[in-house]
Amino acid sequence: MLKVQMCIALALLLGAFVGCDNLGLEDGGGIVTLDGEPLPNAKVEFIPSGTEGVGSEGTTDEDGKFMMAFSMSQTGVLPGEYTVRISTGEPLTGTPELVPKKYNLETELSETALEGEECYFEFHLETDGETIEQGAGEQEE
Repeated sequence: MLKVQMCIALALLLGAFVGCDNLGLEDGGGIVTLDGEPLPNAKVEFIPSGTEGVGSEGTTDEDGKFMMAFSMSQTGVLPGEYTVRISTGEPLTGTPELVPKKYNLETELSETALEGEECYFEFHLETDGETIEQGAGEQEE
C-alpha cells in the first residue's frame, strides 16, 4: 500500500512540473564573439543575481549563436537579473579555455531579462592580450 501511495504522489508531483509550461519564460538567445570572431562551442550560463531563482544556459554554434534552455524540455529564461559566465574549457575532456577569466570564473558580465520581451543578448568579448590558461587536460612537457 505504501508503494502505491508513493507512486501516486510521485505521479502528481511530476505532473505538476511537466504540465506546467506557463512559468513566465521569455524566449532568449544571442551571439558570442571573441576578438571580433564568432565563438563556437562556448557555454553561456545565466545565473540568478539574487539568492533565489533558477538560471538558464545555452551553447554557441559555429556562428557563435545560442538559444537559452531553462530545462531539458523548456527553452527560454525567466525575467530577472543575471550574472553571466561564458566558457569553452572542459577539464574532463581536456578542451582548452579560450575565454579570459573576467568573462567566466571572475565574470564581470551581467544582463537583465525583461518580462514580456524576447531576450536577445550580444556578448563581444576581448582577450586584450591576456594569456589564457589552458584546460586541465593539457600536460606539461
